Amino acid sequence: MVISGRNPVKEAIVAKQKIEKIYIQFGAQGPSIQDIIVFAKKNGIIISTMDKRKFIDFAKTNGVDPDSSQGVIALTPSVDFLTLEDLMTKTFESESQTIVAVDGITDPQNLGAIIRTIECSGSVGLIIPETHTAPINSTVIKASAGAIAHCNIARVHSLSVALKDLSNAGFQIIGTDASSDVSYSDFDYSQPHCLIIGSEGSGMQQNVKRQCTQLLSIPIKGKVDSLNASVTTGIILYEILRQRTNIK
Repeated sequence: MVISGRNPVKEAIVAKQKIEKIYIQFGAQGPSIQDIIVFAKKNGIIISTMDKRKFIDFAKTNGVDPDSSQGVIALTPSVDFLTLEDLMTKTFESESQTIVAVDGITDPQNLGAIIRTIECSGSVGLIIPETHTAPINSTVIKASAGAIAHCNIARVHSLSVALKDLSNAGFQIIGTDASSDVSYSDFDYSQPHCLIIGSEGSGMQQNVKRQCTQLLSIPIKGKVDSLNASVTTGIILYEILRQRTNIK
């Protein structure tokens, strides 16, 4: 696994994510580069400087665009996934009662943006199924802008089975549907809940949709009839945060 980009690498170090080694292109400068060097040394992480040609070859070998890397690449072990039970426990113990599950999100940019929104909104974490979901790769990590280092992620074999377990544990299962007469802004999110984000093309699978205890709609006023998956996530998670903040 690799993390590329100055801010994602810096965030990974600050979050105490396991990093095997950091590679910096010779000549890369700026405050963020200095922060990475300082933080890496404090945490005992090895730093290697590469000349431009070797760095470009190294980036391409690891599936990273040399230009978007901003001269910094970190090697990390695979993501440490939580069990669903651990994620539920963290949710019950958290001020936020929100977790997100993705269903058919195969675009790594979208998945990374969703992870970033989960982290920024103070939500607890994410459930991803083993199939029909973008793999956690350098593109996802880059798109998350370092948020993946702070996000609790559980990977499950079957999303349908996981939702049954969540429901049995007392979670509300929430999905989106344009035909629903309940607006996302009118729903009460005070109970533990799991928000399902389906693919932009086909939405949620039917076996997933049937398990929803509530379907919510987001008003669409333009000529385009659907929103980007990560935008949908942001709209609802920040409504949840607004309600939680107002309650306090």
